[in-house]
Amino acid sequence: MKQRRTSRFLAIVLLVAMTLSLMPTSLAYAEESSTWTQTTLDQITAEDTVAITMTANGTTYALPTAAVTNGAPVAEVVSPDGSTLTLGSAADYGWTITPGEGGTYTIAGPNGGINLINNNKGVRINGASATWTYDANVARFQTADTSGNQRYLSVAVQLDTPDWRCYKTDSSYSVGTTTLWKLTGSETPDPTDPTDPPEPTEPPVVTITPIGDVLAAASGEFTVQGVVTMVDGKNVYVQDATGGICLYLPSAATDIELGDTLIGTGTYANYKGLPELSGATYEKAEGMGLTAKTTTLG
Repeated sequence: MKQRRTSRFLAIVLLVAMTLSLMPTSLAYAEESSTWTQTTLDQITAEDTVAITMTANGTTYALPTAAVTNGAPVAEVVSPDGSTLTLGSAADYGWTITPGEGGTYTIAGPNGGINLINNNKGVRINGASATWTYDANVARFQTADTSGNQRYLSVAVQLDTPDWRCYKTDSSYSVGTTTLWKLTGSETPDPTDPTDPPEPTEPPVVTITPIGDVLAAASGEFTVQGVVTMVDGKNVYVQDATGGICLYLPSAATDIELGDTLIGTGTYANYKGLPELSGATYEKAEGMGLTAKTTTLG
């Protein structure tokens, strides 16, 4: 049975490798798709995973969690459907908004917190988060620079390639409103092409050797099929039209009866003149069938 299980495992590995090699690249590397539901800051706890978007001039942009130590976070265009947003994985867009004292918050993701660069408008994602407050009047997060100026976390929509920055409150760039989305579900798309399903595969073929041939070979590992003619603890005797042999099991079986048809696999051995398949494993099979009959020997 060991050989049979190894063959089955190798067949599965080969099948997976062949299936992946035949896939279109875009399907083989399908990304996780997550569902996010619109929420408000007062409904968020530190255990929630939250996506942050800003809508300005009719376009909605998401804030990714990728680490940024130079430059600015990319503002990715997304398309909410009412109160639902379909977006990538929590690792790519999921933030943890943790409340602090006096209406303050920290905003951190898997690659670091959101920070302001001194008196600059630059935003970085690294290290511990800055201390943020939320201005509900304009629906934007804000923090103070080293000179005490309040700066809004906003999208620079006037750039050819919009990104996230922190402008002063009197900046014309500080437009748009922030929306928060709570992660409510995720799934990985099925990488198979529904229009071209893989062909069904047959299970591996097991080679059954006639017991007479096993007795003649007297060496090696074999799989036999026969009818049970006697059960004696770990010893189960099976017979086919060519001969009989003992299946020596690792432990006594409790589900084998006279007349059962077994497929047994083991290594040939000769125990005090008794041919057997030692270390045998078995499974029941439909087969020849035998009705046991009690008789008295003379």
